[in-house]
Amino acid sequence: MTILGLGLGVSVFISIHLAVGACLSSFKSTVQAVSGLAQWQIVQEGRGLDERLFPAIKAHPAVQAAAPVVELQVPLQGHPGLVLWIMGVDFFNEAQVRTHAPSLTSLREPDFLSLLLTPQAIALSRDLARRLSIQPGTSLGVLINGRPQTLTVAALIEPEGPARALGGHFGVMDIAQAQEIMGKIGRLDRIDLVLNSEYSVATTIESLQKLLPPGASLLQPSDRQAGTERMVRSYQLNLLALSFIAVLVSMYLVYNVTALSVVRRRKDLGILRSLGMLPNQILHLILWESAGYGLLGGLLGIGGGYLLARVILGTISQTISDLYVLVGVTDIPFLLPEMALFLLGAVGVALVSAYIPARQASRLQPREIIAQGPGFFTPPPSRQGRFFWAGSVLLILTGLLLFIPPWQGLPLGGLLATLALILGCSLWLSPVTHKMLTLITPGLSLRGKRRKVRHLGYRYFEYALDKMAVSMAALMTATAMLISVSIMINSFRQTVDQWIDQSISGDLLVGPVFPSNQGDFQFLEPEAIKGIETLSGIKDIYYYRGFLTTSQGQPVRLWSGNLAVIQRYSRLAFTAGNPEEIYRQVLTREAVLLSEVLANRLKVRAGDAIILLTALGPHSFRVAGVFYDYRTEGGGVWMDRAVFLKWWQDERINGVRLYLEEPGRLSRIRESLLKQFSDRYDLVVISHRELREQILLIFDQTFRVTYALEAIAILVAFLGIIHTSSILILFREKELGILKALGALPGQVRMMILTETGLMGLFSFFWGGWAGSLLSLILILVINKQSFGWTIQLYWSFGVYGQSLILILISSIVAGLVPASIALRAKMEQQIREE
Repeated sequence: MTILGLGLGVSVFISIHLAVGACLSSFKSTVQAVSGLAQWQIVQEGRGLDERLFPAIKAHPAVQAAAPVVELQVPLQGHPGLVLWIMGVDFFNEAQVRTHAPSLTSLREPDFLSLLLTPQAIALSRDLARRLSIQPGTSLGVLINGRPQTLTVAALIEPEGPARALGGHFGVMDIAQAQEIMGKIGRLDRIDLVLNSEYSVATTIESLQKLLPPGASLLQPSDRQAGTERMVRSYQLNLLALSFIAVLVSMYLVYNVTALSVVRRRKDLGILRSLGMLPNQILHLILWESAGYGLLGGLLGIGGGYLLARVILGTISQTISDLYVLVGVTDIPFLLPEMALFLLGAVGVALVSAYIPARQASRLQPREIIAQGPGFFTPPPSRQGRFFWAGSVLLILTGLLLFIPPWQGLPLGGLLATLALILGCSLWLSPVTHKMLTLITPGLSLRGKRRKVRHLGYRYFEYALDKMAVSMAALMTATAMLISVSIMINSFRQTVDQWIDQSISGDLLVGPVFPSNQGDFQFLEPEAIKGIETLSGIKDIYYYRGFLTTSQGQPVRLWSGNLAVIQRYSRLAFTAGNPEEIYRQVLTREAVLLSEVLANRLKVRAGDAIILLTALGPHSFRVAGVFYDYRTEGGGVWMDRAVFLKWWQDERINGVRLYLEEPGRLSRIRESLLKQFSDRYDLVVISHRELREQILLIFDQTFRVTYALEAIAILVAFLGIIHTSSILILFREKELGILKALGALPGQVRMMILTETGLMGLFSFFWGGWAGSLLSLILILVINKQSFGWTIQLYWSFGVYGQSLILILISSIVAGLVPASIALRAKMEQQIREE
């Protein structure tokens, strides 16, 4: 069980590292693949670059190669959930920039000409074609800006270079055809550059910037991915910190097994010491045994972690795609060097866990060890006192650690405070529970046979508490995390639910794709907008647009819309200030609203100014107010559409919210809208209720892995309960034999042992509930705030305590069946043969 518990704890940590790491590697390899050999990229967020800039850039003497690009991620018709990355390129400028050129140049001349001359022709990744059973010459349906488009697969390209993007969900087109179907005629998404090494980079960059129009930027590919990578790593860090709880629980298990093993073999160790074995040799002997546990547990953890990572990969990749960036990953590499490090880590965890009991064993004198009688001693009051005061110091330290500011985005103070709280409560568990038991014992009634049997179990629990304390601390830790995370998730969910009601208004939402950050690159066509505006029964329309810009060198998400409509129908929650005055500023002046997360990240308050990179160059906007928002982790800026049109000069919109004159006619109006566009468009039309359900579904999916991690941590803790109780049965063989000789029935022996394990679960829940309540405050007010910047309203969920108590008690009693069966299987004659 020790090996299984350690293996489970290690497997949880490994699975999170592998699954999130695979998604992160997929994202980075995608960025690298589509960038190719490009050292720099010219971009203009929002409306894109004028294609007339390209000849001037290409002619620059310091530019060795330049390649224009348009790109779009589009849904595949007939394949729900699948996305295709379409890249439009100039094939004659690609060879020196990207490595898919060999796949293209190796095409037969008729195929290459077909790719250039056939309308809406695409060269598809061979991997994707194989998955979809597509052959050259067949058609492929996609949705672009809400309009179904039929592409002709003219050729298949090998999975190299950009064709590896999104796990092979990639296609390449001639740039002119791509511009036409994407609605980007005359515009470029970026220009990729390879510079001549003979020229100074600084001088080249300075001269190139003089050629750029206002609002355009010259960036390295790594600059564009840094913000997203930071957010994904923050997500990974929080999951790893949570998974470490399972490792900590398994460390308690190894510690307890080693300590009990030392007590059980004290005579053997005493004889070895009498025969001349040195203290260091005793220490090394026990540590080598623990290293064996670590080795076997590590091997089990690597295998289990790899399998678990494959199981949770789909959930984690979908969460990252919904919240941060689209990733396409279908497999996890098994890297031997990485697995070797995990194995060494598992051995290290076992050695650290076993060091204290091994060191205590090495310090005992031979005569002292051999002279001990049967059973084991309760630690003297002085040691109980040391545990209490050490725990008190750690709990005081918990409060002080909360004031440590975040370090490079890492909530260092919150994480250290969590560890100090868990260790402090673990040290308090034995002495304080002893004190509680001394107050409870005099009031216990001994009337009735069953009560007397339970009383025996109670008294043995009191007597053996010090040997049970470590296993109870493990269960306490798992329970604390279960309760605290459940309270945090419930509070977060209710906060988001309330935010949806206050901030996301509208009876119907219409757009080419489901509203999300990934939907910022698809637009409603003017024809569709005019058709929506002519619908009867519409009271108001909110036009919205979103994209990424920069501020202070950091990526910032920008939302624009006619905020007068938001003022009429929404109840935005501002952190401070008069809402009427805030709206007056954003509607009459060049002022903007900032989300709480972005305001904290940029250290900006209402009344300050924020500089945004617009299509006309950098411009300073006054911050009218700061509002609570949970749309995106990095936060964003919200401005009125009139101000956006002035500074970005881009009339495209991502979608609309419709406010109906009679909300009761919602279904009829939706049917009318879909019927009107059924022959030309395939639009997403959802109600506010459906949007809420979808948002909460994504929310629940995000935390699904969290509950799985908690379940495994609790399972490891119960393995500790089973193992500890089973070992303690071996310590009291004679006592159990005497009870049987005196007439104790099997059911009474079983009840006594189940009472002991039930009490272990009950007091573990008591301490876990207390620690979990404090830990929920740390998670919500410190770790969440330092990691993501959101303000989460605290909602106590008392049902969590009741459910946890039932789960812990039932599981503890069930866990007691194993040691009870061991006790009942043993023959009475063997148990009392020495008496």
